[in-house]
Amino acid sequence: MVKGHLSMYDDTLINTIVKLEVFNKKLINIFVRKKPSL
Repeated sequence: MVKGHLSMYDDTLINTIVKLEVFNKKLINIFVRKKPSL
């Protein structure tokens, strides 16, 4: 039972991390676009 709960928790954690990484990439892309090209 505990192992099942842990794996579910890990999946949720991984999904959250992936979403955060995608979100960060989008933010970086927005900032890069706003900066005047040198």
